[in-house]
Amino acid sequence: YDRGHLAPNADMATRSQQYDSFSLANIAPQSPRNNRYIWRNIESATRYLTQQYGEVYTITGVAFTDKKTKRLNGQVLVPSHFFKAVYI
Repeated sequence: YDRGHLAPNADMATRSQQYDSFSLANIAPQSPRNNRYIWRNIESATRYLTQQYGEVYTITGVAFTDKKTKRLNGQVLVPSHFFKAVYI
């Protein structure tokens, strides 16, 4: 699994904020294929909308909808889904 950011590191305004974006409060296990391609494209599209409209509100989160939730090392829950809602 990749460490998938909920709030993208690339969207942080300062080096300190970038460092803070690696907090486990902002990270969830994500399949490499989703994180490196699909999710990255969604983040880029959201960034484009922000540039185009000047201000957008974004809500990002995870869901656990599978009947059996996966765990890493028996501890860290692996979300079955990631979501992003953008309000312009």
